Amino acid sequence: WTHIYGQLERLDREMIRGYSEDIDSLLIFAGLFSAVLTAFLVELYKQLQPDQNQLTLQILSDISQQLSEMSQGNATSPSDALKQPFHDPTHVVAINTLWFLSLVLALGSALVGIIVKQWLREYIVWPTVSPVQHALQLRRFRFDAFKKWRIPTIVTLVPILLQVAVVLFLGGLITLTWTLNRAVFVVATV
Repeated sequence: WTHIYGQLERLDREMIRGYSEDIDSLLIFAGLFSAVLTAFLVELYKQLQPDQNQLTLQILSDISQQLSEMSQGNATSPSDALKQPFHDPTHVVAINTLWFLSLVLALGSALVGIIVKQWLREYIVWPTVSPVQHALQLRRFRFDAFKKWRIPTIVTLVPILLQVAVVLFLGGLITLTWTLNRAVFVVATV
């Protein structure tokens, strides 16, 4: 029984090490990708709000016009430019939607990866249980729970989430290049 227990412990350690190494590299990628994506988002989400400089310029222009006309004895009303609601450009909304969704998926994959790492760390703890038959029963209980909780499936979910996040980011990047410059778009998509 001791030999079987030793073999199972070795096999479990190898299995957990493989999963753990995969998750480690994916967590590093998720962190770097999220940082890069956030840099893009910081610049682009500002376009979802009215340009305050343009609004200030319009107000000052209206004040100047009113003062000028008052000095000439004419009465005017403020321009309608300030009363017009701000409309987000469609492409900016689309790009922000793709990139925020990408960020959510990247951070979600990192969260799942961290949780899986905790599960793996707990699974590999082999308590000293005597007799060996009881240790084998405990190992069997843990292994069954490992399969029941679908840990291997969840481990494969992490790279899938990251791949979808990258595809969404690229979709937003392609949309951005399309709206900025067609030549850049063609070069970027080829």
